[in-house]
Amino acid sequence: MGIVGEKSFAQDIRDRIKIFLETTLKLELSLEKTKLTHMNDDRAKFLGAEIHVPSPRESKQVVRTTASGKKIPTRVNHVRVYLEAPIQKIMDKLRTHGFIDGSSKPQAISK
Repeated sequence: MGIVGEKSFAQDIRDRIKIFLETTLKLELSLEKTKLTHMNDDRAKFLGAEIHVPSPRESKQVVRTTASGKKIPTRVNHVRVYLEAPIQKIMDKLRTHGFIDGSSKPQAISK
């Protein structure tokens, strides 16, 4: 879940979700496994993928042209969120279980 605001606000939301899960759905939220991450400083892991906001140096650079025709290189605002899946690890696991062959082509599965 992404929350824009102070860390204390995110902690309050997490605590409310924990109470809702326990009282309404009879589920347990592990606070040891529930990580609050500042997306500009760190990466969050979810289902094996990394979620992060790129730093300005990782942002795409574009060339803008002024009204006078002068070209100015600038960076695109880096408010995008990146989801990076470990593709090679996924491919290796699929290969190990026989879902793809050595050439990484899918294999038909029959009963």
